[in-house]
Amino acid sequence: MPKIIINNSLVELKARDDAISAGEPKTADIEINNGRIFAMAGLDAIDSNGTIHVNSGLVYAIARSRLCRGFDCDANEFRIGPEATVVSLGQITSIPTFRLLEHPACLVRRPLSDTDFCLTTAGSNDNLVSFKRPKFLHVDSTYSVLLSLPEFRHNQSYNVCRNAVVKPAHTFHGLKIGGTAENRMVDNTFTLTKDYEEFLNYKRPEKEL
Repeated sequence: MPKIIINNSLVELKARDDAISAGEPKTADIEINNGRIFAMAGLDAIDSNGTIHVNSGLVYAIARSRLCRGFDCDANEFRIGPEATVVSLGQITSIPTFRLLEHPACLVRRPLSDTDFCLTTAGSNDNLVSFKRPKFLHVDSTYSVLLSLPEFRHNQSYNVCRNAVVKPAHTFHGLKIGGTAENRMVDNTFTLTKDYEEFLNYKRPEKEL
C-alpha cells in the first residue's frame, strides 16, 4: 500500500507483524492529521519505506520485538508537527528529520529503570506523560522512548520519574496525558535547549540484518 492518510479518526491496532505499513519506496507515505492512534506490533508499529508525517493528533506506538521500532522511516523524511503528541516505544527508533524540525519538540531517551515511566515539569507535580512499561517479546530488550509533546519548551527543565501515582486515572491504552503525579521518585532531570543535538540524548545502535 503506497499511501496511508488518517484524518480525525480513532485507530486501535494490535499486530504480529507491522501494525501500520506503507511499503513502496518511491511513493510510500503515512500521514496523520488529528487522529488518535494506538499501534502495538510484534515488529515495527508504524513503518514507511518512504515518508512519515504526523501533523497533529495523538499517536502511541509500541514495537515489541528486538531491534524493531515504534516508528520506522527509511527515507529520512520523518516529520512530527508541533501540535502532535507522540509516544513511541521500541528498542530503537527512527528520529525526526532535522530540516523538518520546527522547534525542539522531540526527545529520545532510554529509561533508567524498568518501572513505570513518568515525565513531569521540574518544580511541580504536573504530569506530562506517563505509562507502564510494555511487555516485550524478548526479556533482554531495553527500550527507547521517543516523545514529542506540544508542552515542551526551550530552556524548561523536566523530571524523569518512576513509581508515580498519576491522577486522574483515565488512560488511552495505559497512556496518561496530563493530571498530577504524586509519590514519584525522580531518576534524573534534563533541560531542553535550542540545540537539537543537546536534547537528543540518544545513540542509535546498528540494526542487524
